[in-house]
Amino acid sequence: MISALEDFTLRILIVASFVSIGISVGTESDQRSTAWIEGVAIFMAVLISSTVQACNDYQKERQFQKLNKVADDRKKVIIVRNGEIINIHQELVLSGDVIHLSEGMEIPADGLLYEASELTCDESAMTGETNPIKKKILMHCIEERNKIVYQGGKNKSQTHDVSSPILLSGTRVYLVFKWKKL
Repeated sequence: MISALEDFTLRILIVASFVSIGISVGTESDQRSTAWIEGVAIFMAVLISSTVQACNDYQKERQFQKLNKVADDRKKVIIVRNGEIINIHQELVLSGDVIHLSEGMEIPADGLLYEASELTCDESAMTGETNPIKKKILMHCIEERNKIVYQGGKNKSQTHDVSSPILLSGTRVYLVFKWKKL
């Protein structure tokens, strides 16, 4: 209610209502019993307007808090810590935690890909690269690099063809893996 009354126009109307009451009561001696009505009407209009505005602001604030709670619930991640599977908020992820990645989730911390059959990340928020980046586990990346090096490919463009095992915080998991039927 106080923030609704901080509106400059409403403050002017409140002052005008008191001035109207004072002038009407002070100058109209023959109609003194009804002279205050105009000023009180202005004051009531201000009171109704500020009450409606305060109610609307309160409802908007409650809706905003509900949306924040939904967004905060989406930031929960499943991790493995000390051999236990735990569902925690992403801000509580510690070094050494193994995070279960799912499609569409935001990666909560930088890390290495520990286990996956096929993973693609959208790193456009971090690197500006619009194409999804394929990720593989460290051993596969080392094998790819060694294969290129042993085939005589010391060209920089060939070494950039090696997938990366590094996951960047703030990027999104585009695709986890697809099961292929044999």
